[in-house]
Amino acid sequence: MSKYGRYNIKLCALVLLVVSTICAINILVDPFGIWNLWNNKSVACKSEQETHERLCRAIAIINIKPSIIFIGSSRTRIGLDPGYYAQIYPETIYNTGVSSVTMDEMLWYFKHALQNQPKLKEIIVGIDFYGFNRNFPNGEDFPSQQMGKTHITYKSFLETAASLDALKSTLLTVKNNWGMPAPSFFEPNGKTSDPAIQNIYGKIVDIEGFTMINRFNINTKEHYANYELSPERIDEFRELVTICREKGIECKVFISPSHATDMEAIRVAGKWQEFENMKRQLCAITPILDLSGYNSITTDPIGSERRYYWDGSHYKKEIGNMILDQLIGIRGNSPADFGVMITPDNIEEHLIFIRQAREKWVKDNPDIVNYVQLLKKTQT
Repeated sequence: MSKYGRYNIKLCALVLLVVSTICAINILVDPFGIWNLWNNKSVACKSEQETHERLCRAIAIINIKPSIIFIGSSRTRIGLDPGYYAQIYPETIYNTGVSSVTMDEMLWYFKHALQNQPKLKEIIVGIDFYGFNRNFPNGEDFPSQQMGKTHITYKSFLETAASLDALKSTLLTVKNNWGMPAPSFFEPNGKTSDPAIQNIYGKIVDIEGFTMINRFNINTKEHYANYELSPERIDEFRELVTICREKGIECKVFISPSHATDMEAIRVAGKWQEFENMKRQLCAITPILDLSGYNSITTDPIGSERRYYWDGSHYKKEIGNMILDQLIGIRGNSPADFGVMITPDNIEEHLIFIRQAREKWVKDNPDIVNYVQLLKKTQT
């Protein structure tokens, strides 16, 4: 063998050794909490899960094989507690909520869960207006290669074990576990962990959180600024409901109770009619618990006096518990004006009621109405 041949062999061996070492380190530290090969308390906090949340969700479903799933946006991920629901239904429950989710992604996660758990019993679906926007694409990190698979794919392995990006997350995980550990982003049941929520929202003591999220929603085309209600997204919702009926899976659907300032953001963007049309079309497919609008929960004071919301978008798990109770027919501690099951028979009356509730709220809160209106950027 020539010296060049020996050199190439040594070089390939060195590269293989380096890659194998990186893989071993990434798998052992497990920054995304997907391998679970050993229980090392020194790196128990997986603070990097948020950076790969969509892939983490897909792999967790493979590992856990839940019999009940929650799907929806970060509102669902933060507000709905599988631990609370497990007190009512002692099943394996997993919250698959991801940030800024589309209806297309939600359908994919549902099918993925069904592929990995053919005995799926129930699905709880959190509906958000922006998820039905024709101009709102799936997340850039959406792991299409992993969906519908019952094993971790080669591409997913490379992304979470053999990449420099994963190594960077591994180093950050080690750093974040040093001294005062950063919290894991997810609880084992998929909900955003309480410490992580406190880290993100706990320091918001004024209207900062309401300003940021409402300004973003009003002015970005993916949310409200260039909103077009998508027939394709409606059809995807119909497909999900149809599959549930065919397979005997209980399907419970609710419209998220975002804050009244988010309702105003939809109005300021000029999309209130689209919002109402979405409700009309969805409740024609299946009954839906509508928690949106202007009620004693969603009109929670903004700023430091707020009780029920982390910001203008995300509700606290106390509200999530009310939602779960209502989905099984228990009013519990829910105010009388919070939550109406809408169908084609009552939708028009319900929409009129919301408009009337807004009129009363506007008279009492003109400063908040003006505040949201001022968040819209002037078009140049």
